[in-house]
Amino acid sequence: MKSFKLYSIIAYLMLGATSAFAATSITQYGITWTFDKNYTVGQFANGDYYVVDPGSGVVITNVSNEFHAGTDLSTVDYDGTSLNVGAWSYSNQNPTQGWDSRMSGYNSAYNINKHLPYTLTSGNCLCTIESWLPTDPGTPYTGTRTRPSSKVFAILTCMSSDVGSTAFRPSYATGQKTIYYTTDLQTSLLPDLDAIPSTPLLSTVENYVKRPWVDLTYEYGSEYWRPNENFGIEEAYDSCTYQQKITNKYNDAILRLCIDSGDRTNLLYYLVQIGIDYYGLYQNGATWPSDGGHQMGYKFPILFSGLMLNDSGMLAIGELDVNDSSGRAYFQEDGDHFYVDQTAVDITNDDDWPTSGVDTRATLTPYTTDDIGTPEWGYRHSYQPHRDNADFTATYREINSGAGVGTALSALIFGLKTTWNHDAFFDYQDRYSKWPSNFYTKYTYVSQFTLEMWKAYRDGAPYVGYSKNLISKPTNLHIVE
Repeated sequence: MKSFKLYSIIAYLMLGATSAFAATSITQYGITWTFDKNYTVGQFANGDYYVVDPGSGVVITNVSNEFHAGTDLSTVDYDGTSLNVGAWSYSNQNPTQGWDSRMSGYNSAYNINKHLPYTLTSGNCLCTIESWLPTDPGTPYTGTRTRPSSKVFAILTCMSSDVGSTAFRPSYATGQKTIYYTTDLQTSLLPDLDAIPSTPLLSTVENYVKRPWVDLTYEYGSEYWRPNENFGIEEAYDSCTYQQKITNKYNDAILRLCIDSGDRTNLLYYLVQIGIDYYGLYQNGATWPSDGGHQMGYKFPILFSGLMLNDSGMLAIGELDVNDSSGRAYFQEDGDHFYVDQTAVDITNDDDWPTSGVDTRATLTPYTTDDIGTPEWGYRHSYQPHRDNADFTATYREINSGAGVGTALSALIFGLKTTWNHDAFFDYQDRYSKWPSNFYTKYTYVSQFTLEMWKAYRDGAPYVGYSKNLISKPTNLHIVE
């Protein structure tokens, strides 16, 4: 890999960084937090704001927004502000929250908007949501619950001192306030790959990732919470915040970071921030076990940020067992991908298999002994192996495999396959790209840019296992490992 050009980072630190200043209010993404007096404020490397606690706390006197300008936030329970993001997991899917009364777990006592003035102390952050209402122009909101129900999410972090513009924002998760710095970034590990015809503009992918990528609950419920504008989705529509779609946006951004074109400094900062936030959620108890297209895309951002920051804790997530103590996978990619063994053959050839819970919307094809050793994908494989189905049409296969293209390629480019520590995921993506033919035209769940990047930098790689489902081994090997 070539060395990343440091002049852009140096120029940013010398010329473009915003120095701390005194202010009575802060506005970001149309949300304004007003204080009772002047406080020292500043911006983290990703552009989010912090305010310095002088020792007695920072008094918030008002929270307002441009989206619902004029709305009395003291009486309306749609737009809300809560403190940090609480712990959530499979056993705690709906944590208590004060953001939106239409959503599970709402408690008005947690809505800071309804209890102003509020004293914010160091080590905490205000998390403010602007929600969609049925009367809003362009709203996707058509019923009591619509994915998404929120439009914008902004974070104001309270610090004990001025940390400067080289600091990354600490995670918004409760209790996780580790500070990382841009000066710790191992920029020499970034590649300078050649551009391909479909390479997007930096501004396009920056818009995907520059705002906080927030998850406020578990599984499919997170779709309701993800604010569409935070993910660069200007035109909201039902299920536009489906995690498979979000993962593809991240993949486009990380692969664009690999291309030697333009000043990639801000894009690097935004992507590292996402990994920091996901790691904070993990430290706070979050896991992302297999469930259709809802839980993919969390492991690689943590590993990437760990690589860039040389953080052993982030990198150590690759050492986790596939399943946690509850029996569900820590990460969807690990829980779904496996090598076919005799047990898989026995399960899918049992007379009870068609009625055991396997999704019968797809053609059911059992495994045979010829398939043993083949890298494979299965819906909730690690804790519900009876749902596995060898057929190409298996429900959710294309959704997961499409998003896996960019994830696997990115991990290979950055040399993280060994650290990831689950070879079945990578071997399966190589296998799937050859099965069936017309790989570059069959996908509807991945961008043209990611497909062309695979073709340029991975096409022709070997794969593990041979069966009736695999074509002959290619001879034009192009391996990124």
